[in-house]
Amino acid sequence: MRKTILAFLPAIALAAAGLLLSSTLSAQQNYYSVKFPDDRTVISCGGTADTIWPVINYLGSCSFNVGVSVKDQVFNLNSTGGCKKILRTWKLLWWCDYNPNWPAPTYIENPGNTDVGPTVIGDSYNHGYFQYTQVIKIIDNVAPVYLNCPTGPVLFCDYTNNDPAQYGTRCEGPVDLNVKVTDACSKSDLIITYRLYLDLDGNGSMETFRSSSAPGAWPIEKTITNDTVSAKVVLPPGVGLPYGKHKIEWITNDHCGNEALCKYEFEVRDCKPPTVVCINGLSINIMPSGMITLWDTDFLQYTSDNCTPTTQIKIGISKAGTVTGFPNDSHSVTFDCNEVGKQFVEIWAVDAYGNADFCTTYVIVQDNIGACTPAGPVSGKVSTDLQEPVPGAKILLKSNLSGSTNQSNAITDALGDFAFVGAPGTCNYSIIPTLDTLPNVGVSTLDVMLTDLHILGQTLLSNPYRIIAADVNRDGQLTPADLDAMNNLIVGTANVFPGNTAWRFVPSSFVFPNPAQPLSTVFPEKISTVCPVPSGLNKNLRPLKREM
Repeated sequence: MRKTILAFLPAIALAAAGLLLSSTLSAQQNYYSVKFPDDRTVISCGGTADTIWPVINYLGSCSFNVGVSVKDQVFNLNSTGGCKKILRTWKLLWWCDYNPNWPAPTYIENPGNTDVGPTVIGDSYNHGYFQYTQVIKIIDNVAPVYLNCPTGPVLFCDYTNNDPAQYGTRCEGPVDLNVKVTDACSKSDLIITYRLYLDLDGNGSMETFRSSSAPGAWPIEKTITNDTVSAKVVLPPGVGLPYGKHKIEWITNDHCGNEALCKYEFEVRDCKPPTVVCINGLSINIMPSGMITLWDTDFLQYTSDNCTPTTQIKIGISKAGTVTGFPNDSHSVTFDCNEVGKQFVEIWAVDAYGNADFCTTYVIVQDNIGACTPAGPVSGKVSTDLQEPVPGAKILLKSNLSGSTNQSNAITDALGDFAFVGAPGTCNYSIIPTLDTLPNVGVSTLDVMLTDLHILGQTLLSNPYRIIAADVNRDGQLTPADLDAMNNLIVGTANVFPGNTAWRFVPSSFVFPNPAQPLSTVFPEKISTVCPVPSGLNKNLRPLKREM
């Protein structure tokens, strides 16, 4: 018993007393071995950690078991308590070598490179008195969920005036960079940060990086609704980002070791069309030619834009209702005698970013000098080169003026006649006949033979109309290919001429410079009127039927 009492005395006291204990303590005594529990990670939101006790093997004789105590210190990682860290402290005491004056247990360090609990020996040196801290983690492995993370680029439209103090001549616009996120375990107890990649110099490269954790960074404003956190980047009042493409990355941590990323590109762009104001109406007198041309600047009072300088705004003009969108390369409109009276026009303006708008005004077209012919009938006759009438031909009377939609339709009667009783009183139109039915009528093996003789130079076709008619594939020459096309139609292997219609038409007034070779001449297939045109115009057309 004497030896046991001396073993608990401080070493300095033993030295002072001059006592030699080497003979007493040289023989180490092993009391027991203990395997401490492993560190653990429990994957379960709000889960619990069962107690797994140390494994003790007794090595020495003692009438008492090892005394074991356990105490948990709990650290919640989130406000819901769903994720936590538990420091479970174990104390072991060998009662047969216990002295209440012994200062403290021997601390066993938790190994940093493994979760396996250590195995140690309780002996006469450490008196079988141990303390060890087991680490237990209860975590959730489900990352936060974004409720509104865009799946593609986001467009922020700018409708504000440019502030040169921010980016000079490069325009800027407000942005709304926000995100909504929630978590099944942490609920709204989330850490949200952002990273911004900006193209501030407009060179197409995102060269500027800004993080919410940097000094002076734009703050994040958070609002919580139930279990959802709404976060927003707050820029100073009136401050925007320059036009161009940028990117943001939102990072959300749920205090449970899970992180979620929401990243997307966004573009700041001008979406405001220019302001365009028209002069409120004009009046103009038609010219002796029966037409009058007006320019877009004749009707423009002023135009302006929030970003594009006035000198760079493009102007255009169109007759009201004739175009959709900006009329490219159209800076004038022409009115003729068909349009005497009030005519509405649209004056368009488009900025450097393609935003366009228009104003509508009018011009009163007058004929004070009597340049326009009175409205009257336009009539004519369609016949073959043998003066046989051609019924059923479609006749289109169409204005030749750019942008005009004025046109009328008629069909030749049984005598080949057509008429437009209410034709416009102007000379700026064309008469265009068409007929593409029954191409096999009048085509026979005799036609094939006559064409073949013409090709061989033995017997030539009698007039230029028949030579044109024999060019059934419309390639501008008579060849065996035309013979094949006729045969195919006769035997029924084809029902149309390749690349051609059943009928072609030539004005009867047209004189071929070389009647023997009409295909070498560019001949008209419609009648275009010229000024002046007398009332009751009569124009005859000579069609080409597939008949020799």
